[in-house]
Amino acid sequence: MPDFWDEALELIGAAPIAFLATARGAQPHVRAVTPGYAGLTIYICTGRGSAMARQIADNPRVELLHWTLDFRHLHLVGRAEVRGGAEAAAIEDSLPYALDDFFAPDRSDMSLLVITPRRISITTLADIAADRPPRVWRASD
Repeated sequence: MPDFWDEALELIGAAPIAFLATARGAQPHVRAVTPGYAGLTIYICTGRGSAMARQIADNPRVELLHWTLDFRHLHLVGRAEVRGGAEAAAIEDSLPYALDDFFAPDRSDMSLLVITPRRISITTLADIAADRPPRVWRASD
């Protein structure tokens, strides 16, 4: 667990909408998402046939960025996998929204994206102004 994880969770709470970067071939794609967190595992719900799910099936490498108006950045780099929507019930309390608002009454068209971060960094405007590098955590193998 990163030693700055409590600060990261506060940043996530202040900026619940993040930007997810995926790639298909040589073309990157960035979109706004609202992920849920259970420890360091990140969850995003999407439609089964969504472009996100297809791109991750082709290339599991992703990046996620939370950014606040006071220029704090939380950057997560990792691997994602696409799972069936039935698994979402187990993590529903970790999501910042009600699944039924988007996938009711039938969740059969839902996929769950599960991201395992390999690198997490956090930086603030004060860090940038003082020319301090981001604080970084890397997963151990």
